[in-house]
Amino acid sequence: MLTLPKVVTRPETTYYAIRRKVRIPFTAVIDEVMPTMGGWFSSHGIERPGPAVFRYDTIKMPALEMEFGHIHTGGLATAGEVRAGSLPAGDYAAITYWGHYKDLEEVNAVLIGWARLSGLALDVAEDEAGDRFAGRFELYPNGPMDEPDPSKWETQVFIRLRD
Repeated sequence: MLTLPKVVTRPETTYYAIRRKVRIPFTAVIDEVMPTMGGWFSSHGIERPGPAVFRYDTIKMPALEMEFGHIHTGGLATAGEVRAGSLPAGDYAAITYWGHYKDLEEVNAVLIGWARLSGLALDVAEDEAGDRFAGRFELYPNGPMDEPDPSKWETQVFIRLRD
């Protein structure tokens, strides 16, 4: 199930994540990185950080440069691979999807197609390395660890619009 795409205004949001260069599908990277992030948060006394966030920095299909982590207010000391980042404030094209993750490529295509048909300019720079996004990410308020029924997994997709 999908919501209708829309434009939303988001505040700047802090997150902590590990950066990886991946190729689709990247399930093995998720299975490696997200437990590491959980352990890192636990070492800071945080058992339930905010929703998982997957930030898409550069895309040159099927290769991507991404960050995998969680939303959390700032102030934590980082070390090793874990880095602090921020999702920029601004207007975003947004859509919410409930269902299995295997359909997320199509969900993203729906959002991008809607933005183009609506005359909205995405905040992306194109060069030989690929499409570099100012703010493109997915938030996961729940998932397999919280909900056994894949039809109830919620994914919120956001792509920042050019000012």
